[in-house]
Amino acid sequence: MKKILLILILILVLSLLVKFPPSISVGGFSISINGTITKYTGLDSYVVIPSRIGIIPVRTIGDRAFIEKGLISVDIPSKVTLIDHFAVIS
Repeated sequence: MKKILLILILILVLSLLVKFPPSISVGGFSISINGTITKYTGLDSYVVIPSRIGIIPVRTIGDRAFIEKGLISVDIPSKVTLIDHFAVIS
């Protein structure tokens, strides 16, 4: 019984890590370990997203990552393959 419970807990934890991967913050950007920018905390109106944040390559702009930031321009690197819904809303 304990073994089954342990397996179920492990499955739950792993599924949560896939859905909500841990993230780091560097230079005004929060990025998950899978390469998704999850939040921009900078104050610039003209934003240049780097191709890497720390050692993590940027692959996705996450849902609401740049919401209500009053942005004028966002330069997105060519390696970004997905921009989620409502990623940039001013």
